[in-house]
Amino acid sequence: MEIKRKYFLYFVLIWVAYRFWGNTLFSQLGETVVQYPGVDNTFWLFHLLGIPKLMTHNGFVASLADVLLLFLPLLLLKNWNKLMSVLLTILLTFYYITISSFACHHVHSLIALIFVSIVFWTKDELLQKRLMEAVRYYFLFAMASAAIWKIARGSAFDVHHLSSILSHQHAQWMADYPNGWLTSFYQYLIQNTTVSYTLYLSAIILELIFLVGFFTKKMDMLIAILFITFIVFNYTIMGVFSFELLPFLLVLAIKTKSES
Repeated sequence: MEIKRKYFLYFVLIWVAYRFWGNTLFSQLGETVVQYPGVDNTFWLFHLLGIPKLMTHNGFVASLADVLLLFLPLLLLKNWNKLMSVLLTILLTFYYITISSFACHHVHSLIALIFVSIVFWTKDELLQKRLMEAVRYYFLFAMASAAIWKIARGSAFDVHHLSSILSHQHAQWMADYPNGWLTSFYQYLIQNTTVSYTLYLSAIILELIFLVGFFTKKMDMLIAILFITFIVFNYTIMGVFSFELLPFLLVLAIKTKSES
């Protein structure tokens, strides 16, 4: 379990570097004006308390939060500390709600960082195992429910569904780069509904396979491979870079060499 904790902290450091490179850390967001908490009660509570505004409009607080996001993982790699572990989760939660509010879109991929970080609030092996189990089932539910939702709302039976999504998703890209190879690829998928629908159905089947994890852990290696495949294709076809979901791999029953 200790090696998984270190893997998680290394990932957080990579994630901070990625967010810094993308100019989306607290101090880089600036004094944003537009905000959209949606219909989420937790988001509304945070906005009523003024937390997202504090984290972006106050330069000192924003800079301090960014410094903590960088140094807390470094300090935790050296020595485990419960207070710092909880503080890291709180900061990640603040970041998720802040960036989602000002992006006017819930950045669902950040949920992995928040949930997996809770596992490492304790060093008690039994409690860690139980928390890991809880997050594992949440992860399986999140993936499988995505497929069930598509089936329940009928989009799974709409041959033109993915083609329609792609035409809106990549409209800006195709307008900016009309002669690019990616534009040709997107146009092919948009125009060939049979191909795009086949890919869409494949994604739904892939998500449904995660239901197997509720009954056995013997398929966790396959689930991990399918999950990585999902992330790769999500970026290739949809242009959605959801690598922030990767920490969920740590809750699968896959032992590292040091744990074997």
